[in-house]
Amino acid sequence: MKRALPLPGSFILLLAAVACTMGALISGFAFTVNVGMMSLAWLVTAFALPALAAFKRGKGMLALLPPALALLLWKLPEITEGAKGVICYITSEYNKWLYIPVLFQGSKATVEEVTVFFTAAGIVLAFILYFAICLWRNSMLVVLLTAPIIFLTFVLIYNQPNTWYLVGLLAVYLTLLINNALSHENGVKKTGSIFIAITGTVLLLAVTYFAVSPVNYNRGEIIYTLDGVIREAADQVGIGRIKSGTGWPALSTDGVWRFDTERVGVADAGARNIADRKVLDITASEAGTFYLRGYSMQRFDGRTWSVNSDSLLSPTETLVKAMPAILLWEYGRIDPDNAPQMIEMTIAGAQQRNSTSREIVYSPYHSIPGRWTDGSFDYEFFYTDESIPELVETLPEDGFNSADYFYEYNSLVYRSDMYTQIDAYTARGLRRLAAAAGIDAEADRAVIAEEVAAYISASGRYTLSPYVIPEGEDFALYFLENSKQGYCIHFATAATLMLRALDIPARLTSGFIVTVPAASAGRTVAVTDRSAHAWVEVFFDNIGWLPLEVTPAGVDNDVPYGGPYLGLNRPSGSAYEEEEDLYPDWYYDQLQQGRNPQVTDDNAGAGARPQSGSIMQLIGIVAGSCLVAAIAALIVRREIGRRRRDRRFAQEDANSAVIQIWRYMSRISRRVQPPAEYEALALRARFSQHHISEDERGFMINCSKTLADDIYRQRNLFGRMWLKWGVLI
Repeated sequence: MKRALPLPGSFILLLAAVACTMGALISGFAFTVNVGMMSLAWLVTAFALPALAAFKRGKGMLALLPPALALLLWKLPEITEGAKGVICYITSEYNKWLYIPVLFQGSKATVEEVTVFFTAAGIVLAFILYFAICLWRNSMLVVLLTAPIIFLTFVLIYNQPNTWYLVGLLAVYLTLLINNALSHENGVKKTGSIFIAITGTVLLLAVTYFAVSPVNYNRGEIIYTLDGVIREAADQVGIGRIKSGTGWPALSTDGVWRFDTERVGVADAGARNIADRKVLDITASEAGTFYLRGYSMQRFDGRTWSVNSDSLLSPTETLVKAMPAILLWEYGRIDPDNAPQMIEMTIAGAQQRNSTSREIVYSPYHSIPGRWTDGSFDYEFFYTDESIPELVETLPEDGFNSADYFYEYNSLVYRSDMYTQIDAYTARGLRRLAAAAGIDAEADRAVIAEEVAAYISASGRYTLSPYVIPEGEDFALYFLENSKQGYCIHFATAATLMLRALDIPARLTSGFIVTVPAASAGRTVAVTDRSAHAWVEVFFDNIGWLPLEVTPAGVDNDVPYGGPYLGLNRPSGSAYEEEEDLYPDWYYDQLQQGRNPQVTDDNAGAGARPQSGSIMQLIGIVAGSCLVAAIAALIVRREIGRRRRDRRFAQEDANSAVIQIWRYMSRISRRVQPPAEYEALALRARFSQHHISEDERGFMINCSKTLADDIYRQRNLFGRMWLKWGVLI
């Protein structure tokens, strides 16, 4: 057995291992506990165990665990109730994804009971970790004891433990590895080695932290990959509860690609359907990113959208759609120097002129009603980054009055909660989340819309392959609080419902988002189903419906980095305020070709946006740093070990030196019995009054070298590496 770590080092490592392991589990599942009570109990335990064991090196400590546990259960029945509640909650979370039983179904625990349970669990873990950390210094055993607990929060569910707990546990692992390489037999030097190991670990993690800022990383993609592997395996063996979903958008069976304008299943959508099928041809007179509006959905039942708003055929709907363009035209007439840019666009496609409600007429926002000519629609529309509500406020009161045209439509929007319909339970939950995010429900409508867009776009991870929402779960709350991943329809639905919860009329809108690079201005650009997109439309009294982008921008979509608040003002002081065109033309060219553009030294330049860090880059830096540290530790350990051995062989007391030489020979020849004469000389040095001569000492030293060389030649490659770097021959 290795000698125990000194008291200060034992205390620090034991407390860190227990606190980080239990803290990660608690934070991952969002349990409410009394942190002060737990911390104090763990602090006392982490100090008491090494102190008590210092007398007899831990002998008999393990025997104290059963009676101590029995005493805790007898005196604190809250432990049992807390355990039932915690196990019930964790298994119920897994039961949403896998066909596994819910243990202690229906059990609920109070905050006090949960706190007492985790306190007791931490004390038990401290007992076990004491032997692994303080006596044996076995980092692999520490990993085997703590990693399964952390693993519970990594896969199958979407809970995310506090990152600092994971960093702290990594620090414990690295400290044990480094300390093993620097370990000394002498107690004073051993105390120094443990603090050298801790200091080295802190420096290593600090270098990693500053080399790759953690703000660029949410949940590691490697965890999502592992999550997917486990889910697929569960599906194959028949225990997977959640299937792949129905896909979005819906693909028809008659050979014509189209959106499903009758029902849009969000909770059951699953992965995106991408066929790379051409849907439209557009020709724009100017470059830019354009939203081609298709249709909007009105009612949501918690999982699926229904009722196509465009099929209601309101007599004023056409005028309402054109009103933003009319107001922008009026603004340009009054202030020609700041008039919005007018762009011409032609949209051609088989679906552009069809009288059935299943078909869609696509049009750019803020456009004058299009003209149908030769199988295509010709549009003129205004293109501006300014806030339309703010521009309207600058119009003279005695000028054009849009309110005269909105009386009937305003009543249609607000009548029977047509565009504010939302389940009461969902509304309460979304108002709670909005309040926690600092969204002021009494603010101006445009401000609320901006804040909701910012909150929703930052609330989840963009992916084209999310899993469906479990049955019985409210989509919006589950998406924002649990799954936190999806694509445009998930983000847009959550934002639409939050706006409705705040009494703002909103609806889900689908269509295409198309980027026309500068080189393609005036030329025909093909639009495929890959550009299908969903966003939110927000209603403004006497203005009409304005688009609101809420999906996070990224290389997997065409959402512009210039700001997610299309048609509305950007937030003051935000990162988007000064960004107009962050990408050069080559970036948009690659996007149009369906590729993920990469900024490299060759193509970076003016307008090139630096990439945020990749999770694989982070893993590579951490792994590389650990590898360099491990190699350096091995080299230092070998050098220190050889020098220490030479000092022991050359010590003044020749008898003690021969004993040390014999121990070394026994260690390197575990599979081979050393010659009897070596053992006889060592026994005389240990148990007789015989004084070992310098010739006998030299004889033993030469024999140890010869034995080491013979054993080294007999071993294979791995055996030689172990002898050289493990045994330190």
